[in-house]
Amino acid sequence: DLILIRNNRWYRDDRLEVPEANAKRWDKISFMLSREETSEEKRVRLVAEAEVSMTLTPWQLMNGFRFMVSPEYRNGVTKEQYDEINDPSHYPQRTIVPDEEKQVQRSLPRVEHANVLVAQRILYNLGPLHFLGQLSPIQRDRLIGEGLLFSDLTTAQREEAIGLNGEIESWAKNALRPFRLQFVTVSPGSYAILNQIYKIEPTADSGTP
Repeated sequence: DLILIRNNRWYRDDRLEVPEANAKRWDKISFMLSREETSEEKRVRLVAEAEVSMTLTPWQLMNGFRFMVSPEYRNGVTKEQYDEINDPSHYPQRTIVPDEEKQVQRSLPRVEHANVLVAQRILYNLGPLHFLGQLSPIQRDRLIGEGLLFSDLTTAQREEAIGLNGEIESWAKNALRPFRLQFVTVSPGSYAILNQIYKIEPTADSGTP
């Protein structure tokens, strides 16, 4: 007798995958945080993170993107070993906040480290990354670099910035001169949109802001 066995998840799993064209492009970018990261490498990484946040759903981030590991992290592991190590059933679905990154790095195989932490970082910072992602290329570079004049934003962009940081509205009303917004790393894996006059001093383990 023939017994038909059907996995009723296959049609839902398709929607969790990263589109091939996106996967090939992002596969060439290093998303890992590094103290040795140059200004240009930081810009490329943040723009890529913003694009990922604007392109993928949270479910794609924590499934397809999470297990989309660049070859540089596979360390010669065969496809069979790689697929076995990255079997989603081995890892419970849970949210990892930035403070837990070191613990997760110790508990997961190296080939799985890369994008699970990146996916969590993007999910943790969807607001700032969405704001960055919907700016023009010139605006993005200024926000990450020397600062972006608040007065150069459209009304919709200003409202979104105020939604991310309520103090911006107060700055806009009370500023004696034009002020700039800046995309800042507040702590490892945590971003914010701040008035450029406020400087975040790096702590011993915060890396490059």
